[in-house]
Amino acid sequence: MSLKLKFLFLFIAVAIIPLIVGGFFSFQKSKEELIKETTQKLVAVADVQKKRVNEALNRYLENVKLVASRTQLRISLGEYEKNGNPEALGKIQSILGDAKASVSTIDVISVRDQNGVIITSTDSRLVGKPDELSEYAKDIQNPELNDVFKNDANLLRVRLFGPLFLGGQKIGTVEMVMSADSLVAVTEDYAGLGKTGEVQLAEKNLAGDALYITPLRFNTGAALTQAISKEKTNTAVTHAILGEEKEFIEPKFTDYRDHSVFAVTRFIDSLGWGLVVKIDQAEALAPADVLLKTFLTIIIITALIAVALSYLLSRIMTAPILQLAKFADEVANKNFTTTTTTTTTTTNTRKDEIGMLFRAFNTMVGKLKESYGSLEKRVKERTVALAEVAEAAEAAEAKTEAILFSIGDAVMACDKDGLVMLFNGVAEKLTGFSAKEVVGHHYSQALTFVRENDGKTSDDFIAEVIKTGQGTKMANHTLLVTKDGQKIPVADSAAPIKNEQGKIIGCVLVFRDMTREQEINK
Repeated sequence: MSLKLKFLFLFIAVAIIPLIVGGFFSFQKSKEELIKETTQKLVAVADVQKKRVNEALNRYLENVKLVASRTQLRISLGEYEKNGNPEALGKIQSILGDAKASVSTIDVISVRDQNGVIITSTDSRLVGKPDELSEYAKDIQNPELNDVFKNDANLLRVRLFGPLFLGGQKIGTVEMVMSADSLVAVTEDYAGLGKTGEVQLAEKNLAGDALYITPLRFNTGAALTQAISKEKTNTAVTHAILGEEKEFIEPKFTDYRDHSVFAVTRFIDSLGWGLVVKIDQAEALAPADVLLKTFLTIIIITALIAVALSYLLSRIMTAPILQLAKFADEVANKNFTTTTTTTTTTTNTRKDEIGMLFRAFNTMVGKLKESYGSLEKRVKERTVALAEVAEAAEAAEAKTEAILFSIGDAVMACDKDGLVMLFNGVAEKLTGFSAKEVVGHHYSQALTFVRENDGKTSDDFIAEVIKTGQGTKMANHTLLVTKDGQKIPVADSAAPIKNEQGKIIGCVLVFRDMTREQEINK
């Protein structure tokens, strides 16, 4: 890796890594603070909205109580039930009409008898018709909000019941249908909840799912139509209808749009309703995302600055080093005539470490030049001496070879492995093998000795000399088998070859043709 790249990586590491680490921890801290702040806000809103829902419910019940507490209404109902007096029924109708006119949010007021059947109402269509609420009305003992429903005009309404007592006995029930605007006003109040926050009211339907009671911010038609399955436990509303009052800040929790949200739940005990106050996580954490983008921008800008600075500094730092490397190559090629002072006077006069390096380099080159000149002289002298020694050795070797080749006897010399080193002319003539065929090969390929009396091979004496280091003579009546198969009687001896330390390094064999001597002896 070049110095420029090293400078680049170093500057990036020094400049960027602290920013990345600091940015990461700042982002995490910011995120934690935002989650904490958002949760606190949602808790505050949830507590306020729960209180508002309960206040709205109490106002609904107060309207029922006011009507049910009218003495004349109860007396007239008792008289009507006793003797069916039409005048008493007319008084009831008048009281109901006055009550409806005094409260604008009342749609219908009806009175049911002891059997739960409507005997009079501000909506005459309902009179005398037993319905699914008759049994409920018959059994009720306290004012209650019975239901939230949609009327024929698809408007959200609240149905309430209040018992009528006369003389300590229940004589009937007041049924009141009112606008649900008081509840809707709570859930449509998004103050402090930004662009995605909302308040939700839900009840448990017959299937156990969470059914939204009022419209949703992003689905105005959701009231009494949209439900969240009880199996979808990663939504806060399914926990709210179970009575859980807690905070949900894990990323896995979503709303009816499947958007990740932060949520807080509350429970309306009197009706078993769940209340949810939530906001999208993306909106709540938007400041942290802005901070992250800011850090990324700073990191990118810092990286670009670091790259530019590292490039400039690397050029400043590496230029003299590259020059020095060039001079070092010249010195390596034995060019001692050029020093750094010839082309880089400014660098040599620098007072920093680079200048010191160049001056030290010049000193080193001078000493190398001096040493190389001295070494070259000694090498030349040693070369001459070695040449003289080699020449003397060659002359001695030539003289030795001349002596060996001029001897009248055959001479063969081999190393300790039996490989032939010398094979003189007499040996060539006697065996029929040339020196070229024999030298470098095992002696047994050219020299085969057999006993005259039985024809058995008798050349083990050479190996014995190499092994024992003791000279020996060939046994009498020994025959040499030549290259063309002739058998020539020979005689003489084998002796070990030793080095200066006395170590056996081979064997020399001297033999001669005994044919003439044997003929004379005969």
